[in-house]
Amino acid sequence: MAAEAVQDLYADGVRHAEIRFAPRLYERWGIELDDAIEAVRDGVVGEASRLGMSAGVIVCGMRHDTDLTVGAGRQVVASPRSGARL
Repeated sequence: MAAEAVQDLYADGVRHAEIRFAPRLYERWGIELDDAIEAVRDGVVGEASRLGMSAGVIVCGMRHDTDLTVGAGRQVVASPRSGARL
């Protein structure tokens, strides 16, 4: 689905995209947080590269979520102040 989203954007003339999603919502289907992040990141970045466009993923936390360790140590979670990128 992530790759298809990039294809749709490309077809609409978009050449740079930042796609945001909340990996915690994938738990309802039994998908672990890190697996959701990795799958979406790989789909978005891989398809963007194939199409010759740039794209990134913005991982969104849930307001009620007290676990802020999503992707910790894997340089997946970034804040605007840190300058870190996916």
